[in-house]
Amino acid sequence: PSSDKEAKRCCLYQKLVYCFGSLCVILVVAIIGRDKPELKQLKDKQIFLLDEIYNMTNLNNKFNIQVQNLTAEISQVQKNNHDLETKMKTLGEEIKTCKKQKPNQALHIIDEYCPKENGSGMFRFPYVRLCRSCPKGWIHSQSSCYAVNNPEPKNQKTWEDAREDCRGKSSNLTVIGNQEEKTFVDDSSWKDNKGKMKGFWIGLSVEGRKWKWIDGNDLTNQAWIPQPATDGQCVTSLQEREWKSVNCSERNGWICEKKALSWSIDEYCPKTNNGRSCTSCQNGWNYNLSSCYAYVDPPNQKTWEGALEECRSKKSDLTVVYDQAEKDYVNTISHDSSGINGYWIGLKAVEGKWKWTDGSDLTNQIWIQQQIAIDGYCVTSLKGRGWNTVICSDKNAWICEKKALSSTSQIEINIKAVNMAEEEVSYVSVVVKTKKKPQSRGKNEEETVYDEVKVNKEAVGDAEVENQNESVQQTLDTKGFLPDKAAERCRRYQQLCCCFGTLCVILVLSVIGICVYCKYTKLKGHEYNF
Repeated sequence: PSSDKEAKRCCLYQKLVYCFGSLCVILVVAIIGRDKPELKQLKDKQIFLLDEIYNMTNLNNKFNIQVQNLTAEISQVQKNNHDLETKMKTLGEEIKTCKKQKPNQALHIIDEYCPKENGSGMFRFPYVRLCRSCPKGWIHSQSSCYAVNNPEPKNQKTWEDAREDCRGKSSNLTVIGNQEEKTFVDDSSWKDNKGKMKGFWIGLSVEGRKWKWIDGNDLTNQAWIPQPATDGQCVTSLQEREWKSVNCSERNGWICEKKALSWSIDEYCPKTNNGRSCTSCQNGWNYNLSSCYAYVDPPNQKTWEGALEECRSKKSDLTVVYDQAEKDYVNTISHDSSGINGYWIGLKAVEGKWKWTDGSDLTNQIWIQQQIAIDGYCVTSLKGRGWNTVICSDKNAWICEKKALSSTSQIEINIKAVNMAEEEVSYVSVVVKTKKKPQSRGKNEEETVYDEVKVNKEAVGDAEVENQNESVQQTLDTKGFLPDKAAERCRRYQQLCCCFGTLCVILVLSVIGICVYCKYTKLKGHEYNF
């Protein structure tokens, strides 16, 4: 009976071995079948993540370059700001110096035009002043005085140095207004027999690829200088030769020009039976704020250009307004009467900016009600209405202005200060930045705007599953008698059952672990899928 039980138990172990073996085969096949698509999916995820890392690395490099460029631009802006502050300080010192020197300059001008001479006659004054149209050594033509400087080659000057020399003589390089004056200047630019003089500098140079006079006006007659306007070029005049465009750094002679005294004496100080009687303004002109104003009513209405020519023929200009007090006065004399739509003033749209006839910009846009400067439009003033923009070809009355005789002409330097608010920009190390569509800010050029995105990067490694096989040793306590071969075979079946059982448990745990890992990596993949 005991041997039968042992035989049955051995047979049972044998059946269990077959069952566990079959189960192991099924589990192994299931694991292999399950592992292949998951492995492929993991490889695809790995490729995708590598591409994302590559793209983010490129973006990071681009942003680093942009940060470097912005840093360089900030440094340049700070340098420009420092240069502007230095220039403002220098100009402030020059203004103070000019204010101190103005009385001395006025006396110098008087001595220049009206030098002292020994007195004579019945009163025996110690000295008298004899006024001339131009200072000694200057040539008088029309309403100007000219000084032709033709030094030896070693003393010739560049265009800038020549201009400074003229300024030191209370003048400037000559500005040509008409053909008659051009002919006079050309004839005065004489040649020398030795050929040492290549030309004489005049006040014409290139600014912004345009020929401009030093008073800010554009060259109107392009036939006078057929050569194209190239930056760094200035113009020389020479007898029996067309004007020539040469480099401003060359050395040449130069011609200075200043206003003559003779034309204003008879106008401001007309002769009478009792001598000359001087007034601040000419007859028919109104005095205000150190200037003289003359307004023209209908029927003598003209276009803006016609009014400008009419004013200049009277040695004046269309009125230029510098402050609110002068604006109020001009508005007062702009009478609102029948047949008058407005009075031309010296304000015109030039290349999208409001500019005065003296070349300066309009600084107070409120005066023109923020109206846009459209080329071909000029400004009129009318009492009770203010300023208005109209087409320059319309015909209106106009207001001329010139300096009064009673006050010394003042040099005003308007410094337009631009306060640049410094922004404190801090740069942080960027992990990832994404580009977004820029918003419209009223600019012609699109700006690229970037948002900073912070990504928490976690290290993702390959999962390693260690299968540890434990050697199970079980001591069989067989109290019954079995034959050696049968007992040995039964013990083997028993050991195989234990091994296969343990292996099945490990395989089941492996399948569960793989499923959990795959689900986890899938969730992590979604996090990177931004």
